[in-house]
Amino acid sequence: DTVYSVSFSPDGKQFASGGADNCVIIWTDQGKGVLKYTHNESVQVVKFNPVLDLLVSCSNVDFGFWSPKENGVEKYGVSSKILCASWTSDGQTL
Repeated sequence: DTVYSVSFSPDGKQFASGGADNCVIIWTDQGKGVLKYTHNESVQVVKFNPVLDLLVSCSNVDFGFWSPKENGVEKYGVSSKILCASWTSDGQTL
């Protein structure tokens, strides 16, 4: 399926992808998929936090936060499609 977004972790040891198949996949720097989670609609953007061990993934209907320290993804609904996302350089604001 079509990939809409890719983001590398600040340490470069992993990256995330998201796209038309509604899936977010966390990959090692060697290209091995290590975790997969889904949204209800296509994933438009994924973005690693520059400071915290945190990834945001945004779809047409919601956004979610994933951290390797948590046992799941915390999702929040939105009323319109999210097409881009960026963290502040201190990682405190999305």
